Amino acid sequence: MKNQTSNNANKKNLLQLIFLRVLAISGQMIAIFFAENFLEIELPQQMYLVISALLILNLISFYRYQYQKIITNRSLFFELIFDVAALTAQLYFSGGISNPFISLFLLQVIIAAILLRASYAWIIAAITVGCYVWLSFNFIELDLGDENFFDLHLHGMLISYVVAAFLLLIFITQISKNLRQQQEFLRSAMLATAAAHDLGTPLNTISVVLDDLKNSEAHLRQDILLMESQVERCKKAVSNILEASGSERVEEAGITYFEKGGGA
Repeated sequence: MKNQTSNNANKKNLLQLIFLRVLAISGQMIAIFFAENFLEIELPQQMYLVISALLILNLISFYRYQYQKIITNRSLFFELIFDVAALTAQLYFSGGISNPFISLFLLQVIIAAILLRASYAWIIAAITVGCYVWLSFNFIELDLGDENFFDLHLHGMLISYVVAAFLLLIFITQISKNLRQQQEFLRSAMLATAAAHDLGTPLNTISVVLDDLKNSEAHLRQDILLMESQVERCKKAVSNILEASGSERVEEAGITYFEKGGGA
């Protein structure tokens, strides 16, 4: 049950990564279009290849979400590795650490910390730090023409902050919803297990008593009273399940299986 619950959570988290990647692809396309057509900054064409690779990756990820039964935490780790690699490539082609969108590395670390086990999250953090340092010495410098670099950088920082805040708000809100659903599922499963245990004993007792009644009428009244007490235990267990799930209690509803004639 625990593995099944974990797998369901991983599938939902994979869907969130797919959705975030769609937003990232759309944002990159808009940013490139704006830079080339309004700021007149010539960007390397390789940036379009990175976007194409992200699109292909997202299609593969969606296929896995649809048809792959088991999604592991390790597979989510590699999904994020690809995202970090794509971000590093885009930053390499657009100014390295001078690009204000360098702060989006932190977004990857936050996502990893939320979705992945601690060891994987630390690896993602270490990789982003390594990529940051590497971009300090390896990048393609942009020709900004007559544009004021400082003003562009300030505007870019603002846009980067807005984008990160928007993505985090969407992501964390949905992840919190998924966690609440997972906790409710576990709570229901535990309740069902407890109910099965509570119902099992009295029902077994009833079965034994009925077998005795078939062979002898001695102590009939005591046996009937015992059966009634066990039936009440069953009704109480069912009532507790209904109450925990928000349904009306059996006693309050005034309708039970036994009052309906035991299904006869």
